[in-house]
Amino acid sequence: MSPVQAGRPLQTEDAGVLDRRDCEVELVGSRLHEPDAPSVRGATAQLGCGIGFASQVALLGGQARSDGERTEALALVGKTALRPLTDEQAGIVIAWALGADRPAGGSLRHETTEIRLVATQPIGPWLLHANLGATRSERERLDRTLFSAAVERTGLGPVDAMAEVFGDDRSDAWLNGALRWSVNDGHRRAWRQVAPIG
Repeated sequence: MSPVQAGRPLQTEDAGVLDRRDCEVELVGSRLHEPDAPSVRGATAQLGCGIGFASQVALLGGQARSDGERTEALALVGKTALRPLTDEQAGIVIAWALGADRPAGGSLRHETTEIRLVATQPIGPWLLHANLGATRSERERLDRTLFSAAVERTGLGPVDAMAEVFGDDRSDAWLNGALRWSVNDGHRRAWRQVAPIG
C-alpha cells in the first residue's frame, strides 16, 4: 500500500491541497485477504496540515499484523500544487513520500521513496483523478512505475461514491469500489471493496 494516497478509501491521490494552517486527521483500519495467503490487519493514523506555498505535509504512522508478526511504519508525505484545483479548473500537483518501517525484531529503516504527478478534473458533481509516478523499495532494491485513475461522485446527500483502478508495472492492477459518507458534522466513515484484476 502506498503512503501517498487521497482521502480514504481511495488509493488514488487527488489534487486538492490544504490551505495554510488548515489540518486534517485520517484514521484507518484495514484487513486484506488474498487466496492462498495469510490475512493482513492494519491501522494507520495521519495528521496533515497546509504550510503555505501551495503545499501541505503530513506525518503518517501505522502498523500491520500477519501470521502473528507486527510491522510498524512511519512516513512523511506531502504535495505541492503546480495549478490549484477549483470547482471550475483542473488541478495539478506533485505528491511525494518518504517511508520507513520496522519489521518484527528489526530496527526502523528507510524503505520507500515515492513521487507522483497528480491531476484532478472537476465536471459538475464528478471528480476525475489520474496519477502517474514511481516508487523505490530499498529492501527489495526495486523500482516500480505507479498508475491509477479514479472517478468520484459527490453531492449524493452525505454520501460520495467512487471507483478506481490502480497498480504498478510489476503486478496485476486492482479495482476498488467504495462509498464514503459523513456523519456527525463532517466526520467520515468509509466502506470499500478491493479486488485484483487478472
